[in-house]
Amino acid sequence: MRSLTTYRSGLVAVLALPVFGCSQYSGIVVDVHGRPVAYAKVLGMDTPPVIVGGETVEAVTDSAGKFTLTSAEPLVGIIAISPDETRRAYFPVASPKQSIVITVK
Repeated sequence: MRSLTTYRSGLVAVLALPVFGCSQYSGIVVDVHGRPVAYAKVLGMDTPPVIVGGETVEAVTDSAGKFTLTSAEPLVGIIAISPDETRRAYFPVASPKQSIVITVK
């Protein structure tokens, strides 16, 4: 999402303009027992993790383990990291419309 900032009388106004062509990727992060992982960090990448560079979009799962990432570029993979950063998982993305369930191990 692009932002346009204007200044008037010492106040800052931020106008959020939708960027056409963005894709949304929604899913859930679960543990090995299928239980939702609340507050996990979710990173969406537009290049494979072995390639340096590219853009990354971030989100944090809600209390039910659900997340939504919005990206101007198609994502090729999503990484989920547990809140204590001891468990992680990689999910290769084929389409924004696919069902995304990431199991952190």
